[in-house]
Amino acid sequence: MSFCWRYFPVFYVLPFLLATSRVPAIASVSEILRWAVLLAGCGIAVWAGLSRARSKPGMMCSADWIMLGYLGLFLLSAAWSIDSNYTIQRAISMCLLYGSAMWAFWSYADRLSEEYLMRLIVRTLGVVLGINLVVGGLLYPGELLAGRFQGLFSNPNNIGLLASLALPLAAGHWLRNRNRLNFSIVMVIGLSLLACSTRSAMIGSAFAGLLVLSTLAGRRPAWVITIVVSLFVSGFVISQTDFFEEKILREETISTGSNRTFFWELGEDYTDKRPWLGHGFATDAVINEHYGVVLKDLKLRGYGVMSSYHGMAVQIGRPLTYTFFALLWGFIAWCMISRWRDLRLVIYVGTLASGLIVCIFESAIYSAGNCFSFLFWVVFMLAVRRVHYRNIRVNLNRNGGLLGKPRRAPVRARPVPVRVMPTSPV
Repeated sequence: MSFCWRYFPVFYVLPFLLATSRVPAIASVSEILRWAVLLAGCGIAVWAGLSRARSKPGMMCSADWIMLGYLGLFLLSAAWSIDSNYTIQRAISMCLLYGSAMWAFWSYADRLSEEYLMRLIVRTLGVVLGINLVVGGLLYPGELLAGRFQGLFSNPNNIGLLASLALPLAAGHWLRNRNRLNFSIVMVIGLSLLACSTRSAMIGSAFAGLLVLSTLAGRRPAWVITIVVSLFVSGFVISQTDFFEEKILREETISTGSNRTFFWELGEDYTDKRPWLGHGFATDAVINEHYGVVLKDLKLRGYGVMSSYHGMAVQIGRPLTYTFFALLWGFIAWCMISRWRDLRLVIYVGTLASGLIVCIFESAIYSAGNCFSFLFWVVFMLAVRRVHYRNIRVNLNRNGGLLGKPRRAPVRARPVPVRVMPTSPV
C-alpha cells in the first residue's frame, strides 16, 4: 500500500485547515490546493471503482439518492439564480466534496477501517490546534489574555467551527481507546474551544456529549458518573471567573447572538421575496449586495445571513430547506432510538448534531471550502456506512473495517456415478 494512499486523509484535510490562516501566503496557496485535493478525492473514488461491499460498482444507498437529488437541484438552480456563474462554481465544488467524502473515504474506511481514518483526522486536527495554541499564543499573547483567541487563524469562529466537530470525535475516540495521547488531543481541542470562546460550538459539543453519555450510562455507569461530576465541577469553577463573564458569557451580545438576529431578519425578508425556489444555490453570499443592503450602514459585520438554515432557505426556498434539515435531524433521531447500543454510531450522530446546532449560527454546511463542511460530510458518510452495512448484513470488525470478502455458500456437487468394470477370471 502506497504512502500517499495510507496518509491521504492528512493530505486532504491540511489545505482546508490552512486556507483559514491569517498568513496571506499560506492561505492563498491552500485555496488552490483545496481544489487539487477535491479533484484527487473524486479521482480516487473512480479509481476504486465506486465500489462498496456486496454492491455492484456504482451501487448507491438511499442517502446517496437523496443527496444526489439535492446536488442536481443545486446545479439546476443556476437557471433562476441571481448569479448563475457563482451558483455553478459552488455547486460543482459541493459535488466534488460529496464525491470525495461519500465515495473515496468510504473506500478508505473499507480498506483501512474507520478507526484508522478517524485516528488520522483527529490527530491531525489535534496537532494543528496544538501548534496554533503554542505559536499563536507566543505571537499574539494579548488575545489569550484580553480577547477571543484566534492565533494563526483568520477568525476565532474558524477554531470554534472546527472544534464543534473535532471535540466530540476526539472525546469519542478517547472513550474507545483510553490512552494519554488521545486524552491530550481532547484537552488541546477543549482548550482551543475555551480560548476562542465560540458559544455555539460549546453548546453543540455539550449536546453531543449528552448523547454519547446517555448511551454509555447503561454499560459503564461508573465512567459516566465520574465524567459528569468532573465536567460539572470544572464548569462551576470556570463560571465563577472573570474569564467566563467577559469571554464566554458576554452578556451584552448574548440576546442578539452577536448581532445574528439582525442577519436572520434580513434572511427572512429575502426568503419572503422568493419563498418556493429561492435565489439560487450559494447566493446567500451575494444576497445583501443584490438587494442593495450595505452591512456597514447597518453597523453589521458578517457573512451572508449568518445561518445555514436561513441561508439555504434564501438559496432554494423554504419547502426544500425544511425537508433537507428534517431528513438530517430525522436520521440522527432514528439512530439514537434504534441503534443506541452502537457506541461508534452514536459518536458519529452526536457529532452531526453538534454541527447542525452550530449551523444555526454559521453558514457552513454547504460551503465546500471550509474544514467544517469536509468533516461534517465525512462523519455523515461513516454514520450512513454503518447503518447501510448493517441493513445489508455486511460484518465489520472491531475497528470498523471489512472482515473480508463475503464467502459464497458452497455448492454441492452432484454425485458422479462410478461404473464398476467386471473383472476377468484368472
